[in-house]
Amino acid sequence: TTSGFFFRATAQSDNTISEDAYSIQLSSIILRDSKDGIYAPRISFIKSLSQAFGDAVKHRVIVAGEKYIWVEYDHSGLWEPLFAKAYKRTRIVDFRNSLIIINYDVAGSRSDVYRLHADGHFEQLVTAPNCKFGAEFANRLWLGGDNANPKRLYYSGDRNPNLWIVPTESQDYTYAEMLDAGYFDIMSNTSARIVGLNGKFYGTLIVGTDDSLRTIRGSSPADFGQTMLSGDIGQSGQEAGVCGVNDFMCLNRNGISSLITTDKFGDIASERKSEHIANIFDPQNLGYDSVNFGSLSKAILHYFQPMSMLMMGLPS
Repeated sequence: TTSGFFFRATAQSDNTISEDAYSIQLSSIILRDSKDGIYAPRISFIKSLSQAFGDAVKHRVIVAGEKYIWVEYDHSGLWEPLFAKAYKRTRIVDFRNSLIIINYDVAGSRSDVYRLHADGHFEQLVTAPNCKFGAEFANRLWLGGDNANPKRLYYSGDRNPNLWIVPTESQDYTYAEMLDAGYFDIMSNTSARIVGLNGKFYGTLIVGTDDSLRTIRGSSPADFGQTMLSGDIGQSGQEAGVCGVNDFMCLNRNGISSLITTDKFGDIASERKSEHIANIFDPQNLGYDSVNFGSLSKAILHYFQPMSMLMMGLPS
């Protein structure tokens, strides 16, 4: 839709806008289409955050636009720039009643990581490693997508997303810090690279690569361990894996697959979910409805729990 108001604003170095006239009230967030020109922000990611403070509840909606990260407070309809983006891509993840904003370049070689608290406090996580995506697990923030180390997982300190051990940094770490935060590489004999993280599957962290799925278990660095879940099911990208009911569902070149728990405790089996649309994943299908495999890393899976519905968004 193109109804409603569109706006353009210039952010200052202190993240304020230059004129009050730029605070335009919006009835809704409008996605940009080809007719909107430069007056509409192109939205690439959106997240919300709510937390109770006494009798009041604070609400935040965060939007990643073309040049800025925008924030709306308490359903006011007023949007203001939180900060100017240094890189083109953005991903936002939940972490302990706050939002982690990952702003990164297309190659994944550089990134800035920020944290927005429910009370509005905003900070940059200056020691975070280069990354493209993250997830919360075991009271820690986990990051992946380091282009120089595509099989590497970084984990922060316990409840401290600003404590990281990065081997390329020259800073000195205390013994306690080295026991609390760290990193390791997934075990793989192939050229697979980590493409996604999900920390909501039965108290484990799902690590998706382009040719396999692994799980990280444990509660502290002393007992973190990795296990292969499936060596023949991969994940096409960060947004191509989602938890729903008792399953973890992921999208890859062969279609949609699901990891399901079996009757035997601890066992996980795989199941294909996309038989009815198998033709669109057939590389011999040259029709208009076939999957563009070259852009499959941008595909999105979303599970709508009220209707037990799995939705798939594919790039054209």
